[in-house]
Amino acid sequence: MKTKQTGFTLIELLVVISIISLLSSVVMAGLGSAKMKARDAERMQEILQIRNALELYRSDNNSYPAGGGDGGDPNQAYSVDPRTWTGSANFPSSLRQYLPTLPLDPLNNDVSGFGLGAHFYWYHKHNDGYLLCAAPEVPKSTNNPLAGTGYDAWGDSTHMFRGGFCIISI
Repeated sequence: MKTKQTGFTLIELLVVISIISLLSSVVMAGLGSAKMKARDAERMQEILQIRNALELYRSDNNSYPAGGGDGGDPNQAYSVDPRTWTGSANFPSSLRQYLPTLPLDPLNNDVSGFGLGAHFYWYHKHNDGYLLCAAPEVPKSTNNPLAGTGYDAWGDSTHMFRGGFCIISI
């Protein structure tokens, strides 16, 4: 008399494992996109915090703060160095009363060349106003937010601020 064996065959196990692998890869791909969108939302909120601090500073001092200098330009500041915003001790200290710690971009990387893939905050005092920008990971459009400001090239198709978040007060 033959006894009936119970259990799964090797083929059945391989099919189940492959289905689970396929489903998990789809879920992981979806989570990556959600993380990028979450970092973009954080960027927008932090840019608004910096804008509020800039407006409070202007209310008290009748002008916006100088950037503090990077690359010889005293009106620029970048959020790459967490202590000084890239060698610009003046800019963070100017706003400390209104914003104790200036935020850094969630990725905070690569300032070389302002190319696509660079992620940091950029401030530039411009005459009686300013430009304040962040580059998104998921651009909302292909528009150049800096068009007509004199800084058009930084928002063109090869540079970081294309489709980005910019607050322009000129």
